[in-house]
Amino acid sequence: MEDAEARAKANQLNLQAGQRYIRINAHIKVYRSRNAETEQLARNGIEFIESALKLFPNDPNYLNTYALLLADGLGQRELALEVFERATQFDPDNIQIRQNIRDLQAGGPAPRALSAGAVVAIFAALAVIAIIVIAMVLKQ
Repeated sequence: MEDAEARAKANQLNLQAGQRYIRINAHIKVYRSRNAETEQLARNGIEFIESALKLFPNDPNYLNTYALLLADGLGQRELALEVFERATQFDPDNIQIRQNIRDLQAGGPAPRALSAGAVVAIFAALAVIAIIVIAMVLKQ
């Protein structure tokens, strides 16, 4: 698989995982707890993000998504902290990851949701992926 194709596939997988995280986070904000449905969403999101991480294991954004799913979706805060710390090795200046670490270490609220900018970026990336796929189909 070409690097651009691999990146597009990994971004699509991250988008799928991020969409599940958004649903989990919304549920937690409303009900202040997880349930079987949110845990299943987390497991499903983790499958997507682990596939992305197989392609790009050191991508800090993918690691951030993975840690958010672990912490909020499954309540695995210690493992999530390890993943956040790993993400900072590849992007030490990422403020969102650093804030997620601080929140987790403080034992306070669950890590923050994806920012509005991140959500816009996710949907923009999804649009770009759709255009690439359409172009590839038309090319054949």
